[in-house]
Amino acid sequence: MDSREISVWLDKRWYAALSRHLDGGTVEDQLDRYLKELISQLPKEEYDQISREIQEEDLRRQQEIEAAKEFSAFHVQEHGQEEYFRLERSWGVLNAASILREYLRKDKQDSFSDFCGIRQRTTAEEFDQLVGVHMENPKKVTGAFALDFDKKEFSTVDAADGWRTYFMQDVSVAAYRAFRAEGLSNRQRMARFTERLADCEIQSAGHLSARQISFAEEISEIDGRLNFYMETNFDVDAMFGTHVCTDENDDCLNVYADYDMAAGQVCDELEVDLHWADGREENVPYTLNAAEKMILLRKMEAYCLEQTGMTLKDYSAQLMAEDLEPDQHQESNEVRHVSVFRITQDGRTDHLLTEGDGAMDTLHAALRLRAYLVDKGESSERFAQTIPAAEVIAPEVFREYADEMRQDAERVTAALDIDLDRGTFSTMAGADGWQTYTVSDVLAAAWNATIPHWSDWEARRCVFAEQLEDKLVVEQDSFSLASPSGPMM
Repeated sequence: MDSREISVWLDKRWYAALSRHLDGGTVEDQLDRYLKELISQLPKEEYDQISREIQEEDLRRQQEIEAAKEFSAFHVQEHGQEEYFRLERSWGVLNAASILREYLRKDKQDSFSDFCGIRQRTTAEEFDQLVGVHMENPKKVTGAFALDFDKKEFSTVDAADGWRTYFMQDVSVAAYRAFRAEGLSNRQRMARFTERLADCEIQSAGHLSARQISFAEEISEIDGRLNFYMETNFDVDAMFGTHVCTDENDDCLNVYADYDMAAGQVCDELEVDLHWADGREENVPYTLNAAEKMILLRKMEAYCLEQTGMTLKDYSAQLMAEDLEPDQHQESNEVRHVSVFRITQDGRTDHLLTEGDGAMDTLHAALRLRAYLVDKGESSERFAQTIPAAEVIAPEVFREYADEMRQDAERVTAALDIDLDRGTFSTMAGADGWQTYTVSDVLAAAWNATIPHWSDWEARRCVFAEQLEDKLVVEQDSFSLASPSGPMM
């Protein structure tokens, strides 16, 4: 904050007298209240503008402080108990392996969690978020680890390949080899460490890695999802708890991964179909964590390019556009849902409409925006260009649909005013009118809603809404804002 000091010189006798006669508080408190009263008498427009600027500066400072922090995340299972925590230390796999070796060699008076020292406990959901952050930004979350002392397994997340799991004894020996010689650089120690573990990787439930994921057959589309058949050329019994890798029976397993075209993300669960030799069928539940979903997304993207010559986004848009073609047998009075968008970015405003299967609710749109911002990099592609099967509409048509939603019209799924230049995300909330949040709050709420433990979409929407309950920053008519400069569509 760019502040200015105001000094008041006062004879100490005046100060003492005022202090005796003031009804509560100090002289300084009284002066502070007087200044606030003066400030409150400023013209409202000027007062609001300065207040916004100060709030934004405070928020930026807090974000800078948080951005500078580095964490490592742990999930520890020991003696039948489990704990999730994070350390405000930039530990990588070498640090974690070294601490593990030291712990294994000592007298077990403390748990491993206590042995790590001061820590901040987290939930399973928060650990999964940290894993996702590590995959996207390994400089922020420098390591994510799952240590199962009951199974003697050490799992670490590699930002490129996802989970890697080893027996703890192998990790301890590799750590010894890495730190045995003095005078080595961190890079040299890491090379010795990985060389020792080169052939030691094992498979573990909940820790799918890039090496285990490959696809075969055509990509199919089912109920708004792209369906990928996964090859089972890995130890499925270790991964899914089945018993098919044996000569004792003729059971078999089919595994499928799904991609939600509207949300632009991997679905939370694998479809694991167990076919018994006697003709019975059973679905084996398997919920994906953040690392597994990100690795699957990369693999799906590559396979989609190989099979169709298109990215997942473009292929999804093509399929959804085909679904929008009129059905000759569709009843004329059937409700066709629509979503409308006003998207401002780089001084340009686009008004768009999607309908039918392409219509998105607010959570779908938030997830697509998050995926766009994560993948954007140096690309000049605007968010409006990534909306699948979107039709350009006039500003007044957007207003008409927004007004229709204000009256709780059934066919309007969402009316959204997304201003990426200002960092705001506004949604029409029926009779309550426009409600505005910061883009960062909306993206955080969307991420929390997708944590794998809520498989029902309506439950996810409830989580999304709960996350935003106290985040409202402006309640206003979205169209009272001055139109941004630049071309409009």
